[in-house]
Amino acid sequence: GGVRAPGAPPGRPGGLGGRATRILHTPIGVCGLITPWNWPMNQVTLKAAYALAAGCTAVLKPSEFAPLSATLFAEAVDAAGFPR
Repeated sequence: GGVRAPGAPPGRPGGLGGRATRILHTPIGVCGLITPWNWPMNQVTLKAAYALAAGCTAVLKPSEFAPLSATLFAEAVDAAGFPR
């Protein structure tokens, strides 16, 4: 068996009552990503990962105090073969 949420109706594990569930990752538009100066690579990665995973276009504005982290991230994304 599976784990059922407390108070969930009987059916499939997870308490869906025999209904199927789908999660759709659909791009919804352009994401504006503004990152702070502290932990620049961490902030760039955390913000851009969700936008890119959903297929959204992302416009990244890095901090003027740490612009190279965004450049390195863009080079890594390009080297990984993401579409332009």
